[in-house]
Amino acid sequence: MLGIAASVLVAAEKPDFSGVWKIDVSATKTEPFPLPKTSTLTLTVVHRDPELSVSQRTDGGLPRDYQYKTNGEKTENLSPHDVKLQSEATWAGAELVIRTAMSAAAGAAKMEDRWTLSADGKTLTIVKTSPMLRGKSTYTYRRGR
Repeated sequence: MLGIAASVLVAAEKPDFSGVWKIDVSATKTEPFPLPKTSTLTLTVVHRDPELSVSQRTDGGLPRDYQYKTNGEKTENLSPHDVKLQSEATWAGAELVIRTAMSAAAGAAKMEDRWTLSADGKTLTIVKTSPMLRGKSTYTYRRGR
């Protein structure tokens, strides 16, 4: 009985990130370059664990679509400039950690995204770190209507 209760508790810790998310530029902190105050960035997320599909749209930028497996299985995606990205997504409690490696003509790079959902389910926070970007950026999204 205790084993069943523990597995239910672990399952409850994993949030469902599904939804349409719009960037909140005023709450977003990007380094080393701030986002322009007029930026629009929308994420459409379909999350049926372990499948995670992310469609990213920006004002004037190339669309980006990514597929991940949250069970640690490696996935491959392409950047908008056809650079191969290899990712591995795993859970750390209620936080989803996505580690991505890429190699391009300019060299290899590693990135890490940490996704968290607010208790009320209205705010998605993605903290991105990368030695290539020389900093940590925190992207704050609000659930779209």
